[in-house]
Amino acid sequence: MKQTLEASTEYQAISKFYGGRRAERSQELLMKHIDDGLDIMMRLDASMDALKAFCIHPLFQGDAELASHASMVSSFSAEVMMLVMKYRRAANAYLCKPHTDAWEITDLAIYVGWTVPEVRKMLLADKLQNQADFLKHHADTHQRKAELKRYFELWIKYLNEMK
Repeated sequence: MKQTLEASTEYQAISKFYGGRRAERSQELLMKHIDDGLDIMMRLDASMDALKAFCIHPLFQGDAELASHASMVSSFSAEVMMLVMKYRRAANAYLCKPHTDAWEITDLAIYVGWTVPEVRKMLLADKLQNQADFLKHHADTHQRKAELKRYFELWIKYLNEMK
């Protein structure tokens, strides 16, 4: 499955976009986020469409990225793009910002809401992977370390209870 996925249009698109670039703070390769997330999703028995959607979610997650990569939409299947857009909506509903620092599970239920199981797997893979990087690189040094620790814990709890 991994070889099929790595040969897909989606994996190739994000590989080309990221190239050898690294995250500013951790200096991890940006593709590590995708590869680690895909490993988590495979353990969660995610569908091929969800795996492909996870590959390209960074191309469409933010408003600027969506505008920059809108011309690529037709390169991907409607099913994959539907998952990407559902992921985008849910992920952007709860970001670690000062105005969300006091949020509880009930706030996530209101603002994030329920999502389809494949998007839940995408979100869970993203948060677990980001949490692992945070713990490895920033847990003791980040200015908002307490807020980020709580943010990841809250997301993961919410997604695990969503089933």
